[in-house]
Amino acid sequence: MNSKISASGIGELLTGGKTGESYLLRKTMEALGISDNLDTKPMQHGTISQYEAYELIVSNMDNAKWHDIYTPINDWCGASADCIGDVGVYDVKCPYYVDTYLEQCQRLPKKYYFQNQMQMIAEGKDCGGVILYLTSPEIDMYGNKIEYPYPLEDRFFIHSTTKDEEAQERILKEAEKGYLTLVDWFEVLANAPTKERDEFFYEQMKGGLIYRKLKTASSIENTIRKAFRLDNEFYYQIKS
Repeated sequence: MNSKISASGIGELLTGGKTGESYLLRKTMEALGISDNLDTKPMQHGTISQYEAYELIVSNMDNAKWHDIYTPINDWCGASADCIGDVGVYDVKCPYYVDTYLEQCQRLPKKYYFQNQMQMIAEGKDCGGVILYLTSPEIDMYGNKIEYPYPLEDRFFIHSTTKDEEAQERILKEAEKGYLTLVDWFEVLANAPTKERDEFFYEQMKGGLIYRKLKTASSIENTIRKAFRLDNEFYYQIKS
């Protein structure tokens, strides 16, 4: 299995509960060759705008170079820092909404903080930063961007970070634990029984059974061994 715990999801894993389990289930599905379609407009906007932020902002800091390459930390986790400088490691975030940008300027989301800490581990740096870049997603009829009517200096904010040994120790501990769970879940789902579509509907329409998607279970850990596969989704029975 080649799916590892990633820096982009470490915040979810550290949150624990259903949030952490949902992340591990997505990673397990990814290892099985099944992935959700998460290519939303905000995600597309972030992907498109990151390099622009690097060119306009980050390239002028710390002799930073664009990186965005996975760097393994150990056998169970790794990170893909957007940019690496002489001293620090930098991650770029491009909020889709103005209010989200302003909120994140005031308070850096914990998930971004932990992501940057994990990037420091991967690249052996003692400091870094999370760069928030606000740029408009709007384009005109000719495909040209309609930028917000504010200068660049009013459209970015840098949260500087330093090595947090306690946080990094927690990251490594939970990443190892999460990876072991991922390996276990992969084995369970790879060997889960399957149902045909006709059988799936007949058992519910005529047999009185009720099935729900595994990802909706209140506890995936307590439910996963009851799961069966239909096409590229996993379900479990909630009523007999």
